[in-house]
Amino acid sequence: MKLNKSKLRYRIRIKEDLEVTLTNEEASDFFDIDPKELLGEFVEEAMGKASKATKTPPDATKAEKKAANKRVRKAGKEDSKKELDEKKLTKPEKKELKSLEKKTPKKDFKDQYGDKEGESIYYATLTKKAKEKA
Repeated sequence: MKLNKSKLRYRIRIKEDLEVTLTNEEASDFFDIDPKELLGEFVEEAMGKASKATKTPPDATKAEKKAANKRVRKAGKEDSKKELDEKKLTKPEKKELKSLEKKTPKKDFKDQYGDKEGESIYYATLTKKAKEKA
C-alpha cells in the first residue's frame, strides 16, 4: 500500500504511534518543509509567552526595545512565582526530616555534586524521603 503525505500525517497523528527518524534532507524532500524553520516554530511554541514578549522588529526604537525587555522580565517573574508554590511540610514530616539530617552526612552529597548543588540535592533528597516516611 502506497501512502501519500496526507495519509501518512493522519496515521502519525491519529491512528498509530510511530517513531520515524528522518534526516533534514529527507524531511525537506518528503514533507516539503524547512526543518530549521519547523524547529524554530516548536521552540517558540514551547516557550510560550516569553517568546512572544521578546519579538521586536529589527528597526525598533530604544523605547520599544526597553518595553520588550520589561515584558520579558515580567513574564520570567510570573513563571518563577508559579514554580515556588510548594506545600509546607507537616509537623511529622519536619520531625522526620530532622532525624534524617542527623543520620545522613551532607559531606557525601557535597563531594559528589559540589558545594552549592550538593547542599540543595541533599535537602531535596531528605525532604522527599521525609514525605514518604511520614
